[in-house]
Amino acid sequence: MSIFNKKYPVGNGFHHLWPDALLTGVFILSALPLLVVKLFPAPFYRVMDSMPFLVFHNCSEFFSVMVSLSIFGVAWFTYGQSGDRHALFLGSAFLAIGLMDFMHALAYSGMPDFITPNSPSKSSQFWVAARLFTAASFLGSAFVTPGNRTRWLSKPFLITAALAVSVVVLILIIFFPELVPTTFETDKGLTPFKKTSEYVVIFLLVLAFTAYRGQLSKTGDRLLIYYLAAFILCIFSELVFAVYKSVYDTFNILGHIYKVLAFYLIYRGVFVASVKNPYLKLLETEEKLGRDIAERLRTEKELVKAKEEWERTFDAITDPVMLLDTSQRISRVNLAMADKLAMKPAEAVGLTCYGIVHKTDGPPAYCPFRQMLEDGLPHSVEMREPLLGGFFITGASPLYDCEGKLTGGIHYLKDITERRLMEEELAGHRDHLEELVRQRTTQLREKGIELEKSRVALVNLVEDLNKKTEELEQANLKLKEIDRLKSMFIASMSHELRTPLNSIIGFSSILHDEWIGVVNAEQKENLAIILNSGRHLLNLINDVIDVSKIEAGKIEPLVEEFELSELIFEAAGLVRKEAEAKGLGLRVKSVNLRLKTDRRRLLQCLLNLLSNAAKFTDSGGLSIEAHAAGENMVDISVADTGIGIREEERGKLFQPFVRLVSPESANAPGTGLGLYLTRKLAVEILKGDLSMTSEFGKGSRFTLKIPAALP
Repeated sequence: MSIFNKKYPVGNGFHHLWPDALLTGVFILSALPLLVVKLFPAPFYRVMDSMPFLVFHNCSEFFSVMVSLSIFGVAWFTYGQSGDRHALFLGSAFLAIGLMDFMHALAYSGMPDFITPNSPSKSSQFWVAARLFTAASFLGSAFVTPGNRTRWLSKPFLITAALAVSVVVLILIIFFPELVPTTFETDKGLTPFKKTSEYVVIFLLVLAFTAYRGQLSKTGDRLLIYYLAAFILCIFSELVFAVYKSVYDTFNILGHIYKVLAFYLIYRGVFVASVKNPYLKLLETEEKLGRDIAERLRTEKELVKAKEEWERTFDAITDPVMLLDTSQRISRVNLAMADKLAMKPAEAVGLTCYGIVHKTDGPPAYCPFRQMLEDGLPHSVEMREPLLGGFFITGASPLYDCEGKLTGGIHYLKDITERRLMEEELAGHRDHLEELVRQRTTQLREKGIELEKSRVALVNLVEDLNKKTEELEQANLKLKEIDRLKSMFIASMSHELRTPLNSIIGFSSILHDEWIGVVNAEQKENLAIILNSGRHLLNLINDVIDVSKIEAGKIEPLVEEFELSELIFEAAGLVRKEAEAKGLGLRVKSVNLRLKTDRRRLLQCLLNLLSNAAKFTDSGGLSIEAHAAGENMVDISVADTGIGIREEERGKLFQPFVRLVSPESANAPGTGLGLYLTRKLAVEILKGDLSMTSEFGKGSRFTLKIPAALP
């Protein structure tokens, strides 16, 4: 599992060059001066006088001390904003390194005595202690993630440890020198302990280089090149100090130069990680927020226009229609219904339909709306209502919210008074036909003519019924339009909810991270619950907005050209923290391929699939793979080793607000919109498809197949 979860850094710097080529170049440039002095000693090898060398030595060491303390300062004072534990670990280590290098410089021969008489061995002892601690810190930092939340990796612990190491080294070398091995003898030069220590330091640096190089291969985080280049320089520096002949010679000078350059590169890496990258990320977030605000304003204008069109359509329906809630109270009537009720539309709002239509305290037993509330199905009935002046087909159709909850219904009337009167007249003729035949045989022809007229009237009535049936079908189409407008209305209300939610999330985050003061453990836990709940609700609202936009046909693809591998690593990086928190591995495999499609919606699909995989996986790991699939097509697969999906439940997988609940997933959060929205985006925006294969108990694989380029 990778320990770094950052995408490629942005900004200027040599970390944008190819890693292998750059590190090879650093190795060659580091080795070249050493080889030149070694192969051509006559013109290049020199032994300086003690005083000029002391000036050079103090300048280089004090510069190293300042760089070390700068590394500490940058990492320490930016931690509250960056939250980077890796940089904090290195910064705390360099506090101790800087203090020990300062002791080394003060104990150097030629400097005023540092508490006890100075000597080459005393100065070298501080040097060896500092270098061993440096190499061990580099190796340890390879296993500290930027997002690591281990309790001991805290600011109080790290600074206490750094100061404790510095104090212990000072006390041992100054007050108990007999406990520390000698590193330099005047007549013999470097002792075996000194040389062995330098080789141990080199070995630790090689291990640190290997660990960091492995992380570079896994994550593609080119910021690590700063540290790898610094390790190469440190290795050459320690190699020089293991073999030099005189403390004043050219090799010793080269060793200090290597060290100064290495410390600068470490400072540069910590600065980019703690200051530059967070600042650039903030700029990117501000730009995205501006785009979101502009999109919201456009959506609000479209929603206002759609609402006006819906109101005109609703009032244009010729049959009386009213919208009721589950208490049978009127929320809206069209103009035709208002005319029937002999009141203005606004006057009917809030009244019960049975109160103003039937003048009763409750709905009649035959009321179709009452039956609809009981079983959730459409109902209709023919009835005579004197207060409305005739016979009517009264119908009721249910209305549901986005969660499938019954919120009310549509109550409509169809005037059939003329038809019923005709039917009653025909029934009277039929009942008395025999008597009329016996009594009025002389009037048979005349009645025959009258019956013919009745037949013609009946034909006309049938034609009128057909016409009314067509009008009813048109009304049904308009009701579907009303349902679509309802989705747009929900999207608008969801937007209105996001503003206070963003404030809740922002302020709870500030309180939780203790930006404006310390909070106790119970308060912090409650703030974390508020923060997580707010984010969960915001994600739900965003999903509702996207679904509403798609169903209303208001989302158009925003086509742009980008690199597929960068998008894959970005998506993996955004869920890596969640996977690591559950101890899951995350494998990423991609190809270098440029896509021309909607980058934002493709990233949204991948994040939904990866988040689902992490949510329903408790052991093993996740993987995301991408490869070309035929001409102008790309396959992107997300696989996991989670609970899998039963065969009988797969038909409900891509339905909205449906969650496949099992004992293994009972505690997994979610609303049932993720896969439905992902498939909608894949088919309608990205013009592709989303498929799934799964084996229950062993895991699932979701494959997104999209065109490499949209027209």
